[in-house]
Amino acid sequence: MKLSSVLAAVGGILLAAVPGCRETEKKAVPPPSVAVEEAAELDFADSCTEVGTVAAFDSVDLVANVSGFLTEVNFKEGALVKKGEKLFQIDPSVYAAAVKKASADLQKAQADLKNAEIEYERQHQLLRKDATAKRNFDLAEMNKLTASADVLAAEAGLAQAKVNLSYTQVLAPFDGWMSFKRYSVGNMVGPASGVLATIVRNGDVKIFFSISEMDMLRLLRAYPGVDRDAKGKGPEVEIYFQDGVKYEYPGRISAWNNAISDGTGTFRLQAVAKNPDRKLFPGMYVRVKIRVEPYSRQIMIRNEAVIREQLGNFVFVVGKDNKVERRKVTLGGKNGDLYAVREGLKKGDRIVISGLQKAQPGSIVTPVVNREQAPDGAATPAAGTK
Repeated sequence: MKLSSVLAAVGGILLAAVPGCRETEKKAVPPPSVAVEEAAELDFADSCTEVGTVAAFDSVDLVANVSGFLTEVNFKEGALVKKGEKLFQIDPSVYAAAVKKASADLQKAQADLKNAEIEYERQHQLLRKDATAKRNFDLAEMNKLTASADVLAAEAGLAQAKVNLSYTQVLAPFDGWMSFKRYSVGNMVGPASGVLATIVRNGDVKIFFSISEMDMLRLLRAYPGVDRDAKGKGPEVEIYFQDGVKYEYPGRISAWNNAISDGTGTFRLQAVAKNPDRKLFPGMYVRVKIRVEPYSRQIMIRNEAVIREQLGNFVFVVGKDNKVERRKVTLGGKNGDLYAVREGLKKGDRIVISGLQKAQPGSIVTPVVNREQAPDGAATPAAGTK
């Protein structure tokens, strides 16, 4: 076989073995697909969320104002009691006897006064007739005044004895919930014994929390002319339990402090909230959310679209030519998964929210509109949080 024939045969075999050589044209690789979402405008108002402490609307430490043995404890620990209900009874026998003695002392003083008045009138008549010395009349007048003072002292003594007797009964000052008792029947109690039990008012509760000085200024601008002695008619607050569950009854600012704390630079506020189901307990920690600016139309984007770096926050924007642009944004408050954008975006900008690793500045992508998760531009107003 000729050498030329052999080379031609080998060349044909090699060409047949190389894949793609027989394709007349090469297929182009399509640009990567990324999920995009248009920046939407929503009614938004920034808010702040702070830790608050629940306190009883009213709380009273019940103490013994007189000394004696406890003879009755008439409540169940942790139970609801009514105003005026007798909670503790201290042995009243000594104080009842004191009332009787004070009553007797008053009667004696009244009798002495009556006798002194009779003698005074007699001396007065004799003095008119020059039948007695002026000295005797002066003495009768002095005895009358002394007896009158003794009556006043006896009346005060009787009143004090009755008060002491009333103190042997410790009554509920209002409808409320009782704490655990600290003394049982048979114990000797008195003013030095300390708290017998504590009662907290049934119904509304107070919530104390602090905001920064900057948020205080924003709050005042959001509610111009607000009465700082609002008494439950001030700005509304949302309340959340420690597990994140929202409390069903909103609270309202009821009182403002009179100064900013020197140590922390914060301003203390008091809110009042309904507590009909007794889900809020004094001493409980909650999170309080309050709006600190008026509602306005603001650009909102999702959290997953934000690229956070030391130099700031960035997003990938897909232009009309499907080219990716890296753009710096200034974020504002947050509402759920949405952030308000103060600067850097305009309504309708297509933001990459998924497939960020495929989108590089200057590259061409295939944008896929994420219609299912796109924020609703007609959504109800939302208050954000920091």
